Amino acid sequence: MNKLLKEFISYILEETGKSKKYPGYYKLPGFNLYSKNPEGPATHRAVQGSLVAIKSKDGSTPPAKRPYDGKDTAEPSAETKPKSDKPKKSGPPAVTSGTVDANSTAADIAERQLVTSNDKLVEARRKGIAGPGGAVASYGEASLTQLATQLNRGGLEQGTREFRQQHQESIDRHRETVNRAANTTKGKKKIAAVGNELGLNPETDNEAIVEYIATREAYVEAELARLEADKEGIFYKRGNAGFGENREAAREWAIAAFDGAVATSLSMQASTIDSSKPYTIIQSDVRGHDNELLSHLRQKLDAAITDEDRAHYQKQLDAWEIAKFHDTMVVGVDNKGRMTVFHVTNKKGNDLRDIWNNTTPAQAMGSLLERFKRAGEGMTIEEKEGFAEVTIVMQEAVDLCKDASNAAIRTWADKSFKIDKPLVDAVQELRRPPSKKDYVEPFSAWMDTPGRGPAAKEFQAWSVGAGKTDMEKVQKACTSDPKGASCTSARLSAMSSYMRTGPKAPPPFEPVGKLLTKVGESQLKAGGQSKGSLGLCARAKQLEKDAVSTSHKMVVDKIKSSDEQTCKNTPNACKPNGPAARMYLEHVMHSMHFDMMVDNWDENLAAVTGIRSSQPTDFRETLREASGFEGPIDTPEQRTALRQHIIANARIDAESGAIVISSPKGDLVLVEDSWRTAGSGQKVQKTVGDGVRAGVIQRSDTRRKETQDVIRGLFNRG
Repeated sequence: MNKLLKEFISYILEETGKSKKYPGYYKLPGFNLYSKNPEGPATHRAVQGSLVAIKSKDGSTPPAKRPYDGKDTAEPSAETKPKSDKPKKSGPPAVTSGTVDANSTAADIAERQLVTSNDKLVEARRKGIAGPGGAVASYGEASLTQLATQLNRGGLEQGTREFRQQHQESIDRHRETVNRAANTTKGKKKIAAVGNELGLNPETDNEAIVEYIATREAYVEAELARLEADKEGIFYKRGNAGFGENREAAREWAIAAFDGAVATSLSMQASTIDSSKPYTIIQSDVRGHDNELLSHLRQKLDAAITDEDRAHYQKQLDAWEIAKFHDTMVVGVDNKGRMTVFHVTNKKGNDLRDIWNNTTPAQAMGSLLERFKRAGEGMTIEEKEGFAEVTIVMQEAVDLCKDASNAAIRTWADKSFKIDKPLVDAVQELRRPPSKKDYVEPFSAWMDTPGRGPAAKEFQAWSVGAGKTDMEKVQKACTSDPKGASCTSARLSAMSSYMRTGPKAPPPFEPVGKLLTKVGESQLKAGGQSKGSLGLCARAKQLEKDAVSTSHKMVVDKIKSSDEQTCKNTPNACKPNGPAARMYLEHVMHSMHFDMMVDNWDENLAAVTGIRSSQPTDFRETLREASGFEGPIDTPEQRTALRQHIIANARIDAESGAIVISSPKGDLVLVEDSWRTAGSGQKVQKTVGDGVRAGVIQRSDTRRKETQDVIRGLFNRG
């Protein structure tokens, strides 16, 4: 750990009580909170080695937030909870809101309304209007659903036949290309690889494999042409908003869409949807047609007369509202005409190595913190005290990550930060390939039109006041060449001058801080010992990088020490994991959906990973085997015992963050849990561990052999 981070953590983690750093003050629980009164409330916060008075908007000193003390306190009810005047944060745009009539019949919704609704959503995704997973991933999921619906129109056999007839000329052309390539080593390997993914034998099923590849290439060709024709669409948008004209990247997503459409079509055979009746594959739109579908299911539950109908609709709602497990859905009716939804989580890769849970350290730790705060029922006093200690460290870890991300903002005001040629050149490099995103333009745009809010108003006031001369230089340098080095130099100088005035509301990290973070990232990647301003940028990036891993280690170490004390005082609380470790493991298992995989949702859920389709039973059996659980898992009680066994016996690897369990085969990784910086941001990314991945793939591939005849029938030249 570098010296700067050690100093930073040292004053964060000063023990509560009489302060050694600030005579006359007491360190209170929480993040850098101090007061002259040992009981609080907090009146000062430590900032960069100095105490700064805490002031509220009206100038008074607000009371400190009481840290969790382990006591059972009920959450305020809806009636007593204070209402905020702040508007709620808006989620992804409700593209399909109102396009489905919840009062319609299930058959009409599935056959007609959802097709129109999802087509509208696909067009929005092609324009770059993002859903929860980002613009590109949202487009990939949406295009998958549209193709899957087309392949299943009138049933999978009829829909696929009509699709192939529609693209026959293109398929014939690509078939010739694939067959010519089959004479090369590379071409043979491709056919063998695709055949293996389909569960087919390259020797005996060569024709079906070639037809599959040719049909897929025909779809890819048509989809790329569609994307390139829309000059305002996602293909031309840069950065996180689109493909940035990267044809190969768009091609990879089109391939994944085709593979996923076929895999989704085959996976729904595990559901109770009657495939002889109309059904539709759609992308989830949480603020749009999802709500109308939920409303329909609730209405049907309320109106249900028989116990069988009530049980059906209740399970449909449970699978949706409790599991919360879908990117896409197959919506149809069962053999009694009742709406039935089959939920699918979609991943791009065939090998289950895609990220299954992606968030920021502050969000991940905040979610974990809330779980710990809610705990308490049935706990001993020692366990509650241990949880209280863990929650305090978690809050400090959250604040550490948040503060470290602002290191780049503080760099602007550093006395050693000079606007020299190496810095300007490094910033200009961010405009050029291979950079997928121009980080300079958002920075420039904020300076020109910062928008609303305290930070914007303060900057605007400076621009026409003390900073008028600086901004006039910017205008002069940028009028003739807004992307030139002289313009960039003038903007950097102006921002540095502004930051040295010590604004009360500093500019936002995005885009002002992010610009220097990207410079620092490039310096660290270069591996050189940067000096001057470039060195300061690299230091800010390194601080952020170290803070992420350090914050996680802080919490893991505290969980370990807390449990050691709890287990010493109350040995019966450890099974063998202590209560804090079990709580952490439950959180991780839930974030990966593993707890739901153990439960029996086989008729309601599937995971489509590229061309593979996995079911809850694949994960359930793999987790049973990996954990060494010896009992049966046929009943709800037995599956609960499996979950408890995993939580009791898995452990957190303090160095890697992975969730590991000892098995007859040795230590197996259940979850890879990566806490790191990625690009210019902080990331917590969870993926399926090797100890689970291999078993799920094996079971998925074994079951896929049952669909060999279906694949042969769909992709033949007859």
